Amino acid sequence: MTIGRNDRHKALLDHLSETGTASIDELCRRFGVSEMTIRRDLSELEREGLLIRTHGGAKLMETAFFEISFAAKTTQFVKEKKRIAERAAEMVRDGDRIIIDSGTTTGHFARCLKERRITVVTNALNVATDLIDCRQIDLHFCGGALRRGPVAAVGQVAARFFESFRCDRVFLGVEGIDNAGTLTVPDVEEALVKQSMMRAARDVVVLADHSKLGRNSLGVIDTLSSAHTLITSADADPRILGGLQKLTNVIVA
Repeated sequence: MTIGRNDRHKALLDHLSETGTASIDELCRRFGVSEMTIRRDLSELEREGLLIRTHGGAKLMETAFFEISFAAKTTQFVKEKKRIAERAAEMVRDGDRIIIDSGTTTGHFARCLKERRITVVTNALNVATDLIDCRQIDLHFCGGALRRGPVAAVGQVAARFFESFRCDRVFLGVEGIDNAGTLTVPDVEEALVKQSMMRAARDVVVLADHSKLGRNSLGVIDTLSSAHTLITSADADPRILGGLQKLTNVIVA
């Protein structure tokens, strides 16, 4: 039984947010519909500015990827993200002052810290919401323009906010780490905030599941050699890991 049009559109965008591109034949098989139906779906989504038609298929718009991916990725690689989060939580001790970046993996990480006596500085609305009732956590929330994709404050105001802090470490989320170790996100305003976070912390810990490795995006944050640790998942490509291990300490969770 095939799913309805609206649900198919959402599932199609979710699929593209994971794979980046897809062919018409692949989408027909995946959703059990005709080529005509898929072509109509792609045309409608292209008119909405959510994807770009390619020869024989489609790819997600970079900005659409950023806006859609947070909701979509809450259901993607959940086990891997939780293992990364648990491993990162082992690095936190009572009394630490930490920055928690926006993202789905950092969201899992924040929930691992609810019993700790720590100071948390964040620009992520989901992190602040999860920790607001934890009386033993000294919570500082960033102002600025709220970006709906990651549900986080971005831009110049948010970047300046982090200049007022000096923390032990930042737990940073990224959208891509290419083979050269370049850390990127699709939105340059968010990249600006992440740069400020890195300057405010003594140690930088990057949390990125295996799907983030080997790809890049528009907004450059920094290079992996500027980070002290990368925590990733066990399905990471060994060839990519080999290169990244030359740049920083890599932990496979």
